[in-house]
Amino acid sequence: MKYERFEDLPVWKAAIDFALRVFALTSDRAFNGAGDLRDQLQRSSLSISQNVAEGFERGSTNELLYYLRRARLRRRKPIRPALLRPVPPDGPS
Repeated sequence: MKYERFEDLPVWKAAIDFALRVFALTSDRAFNGAGDLRDQLQRSSLSISQNVAEGFERGSTNELLYYLRRARLRRRKPIRPALLRPVPPDGPS
């Protein structure tokens, strides 16, 4: 299947859905005062769809695959450690 716009790519749609879920999660009051963590999670979730779009706009399959790999790493690298970091009993700082 040939896609004309990156907005039609299933992977881009999944990345947007993921970002929306991250924003919904981080809007919880448990993240009040956790500005750095909240911001890092939000920025990382947005960068996934941006990498997919950039790879698509480059025009070649190899470029798209390169940016899809980057998107996968963006999702894993900053988000997992941030979510696994210890949280003090009185909430995130």
